[in-house]
Amino acid sequence: MKQVLIVLIFLSAQLAKAQEEKGISVKPVRIPFTLEAGHSAIQTVHIINHTDKPTNFKLYFEDWRRDSFGMKRYYYPGVYKRSCANWLKINKDNVVVDPGKTEDVLVRMELPDDPKAVEEMKWTMLFVATIPENKGASKFTGLRTEVGNIIRIAVQITQTPPNITEKDIQMLSFGNTPGEERKYR
Repeated sequence: MKQVLIVLIFLSAQLAKAQEEKGISVKPVRIPFTLEAGHSAIQTVHIINHTDKPTNFKLYFEDWRRDSFGMKRYYYPGVYKRSCANWLKINKDNVVVDPGKTEDVLVRMELPDDPKAVEEMKWTMLFVATIPENKGASKFTGLRTEVGNIIRIAVQITQTPPNITEKDIQMLSFGNTPGEERKYR
């Protein structure tokens, strides 16, 4: 137990040190589309490298929805019925961003020419994730373990049909779940 605590403290210190140093940023973190059926549009995601080393990134889509506790759960793209992932294309799915530089990625949404495409709001996530640096062969033989940090930033993409203008939510009831502490329904 003591060894696990020491490892956790060490990893926390390393993470805090990494956060104090320069990092990466992705802008914007939300991309709203408001397209008619059969139309398309392009928006740009900017990946900025504030570190002193080139950084490799992988970009990919995942669908999401909230569970009964409000937590986001992720799924393969295009599986969920409210997904717009199949309507999206990016011009790059792997990029290397040099220190102090910005790389732009184009996100194109193209809606099918079908009235059903604009009956309800759709959404997905574009993830921008670092690819760990391969440090190559080691002089050590036998079993070894390496720990690396992967940074994954989510960009929420939504498609709201132009005819949906009223935004309303109603809470009909709110209360404790019987027999459960700190659980609500």
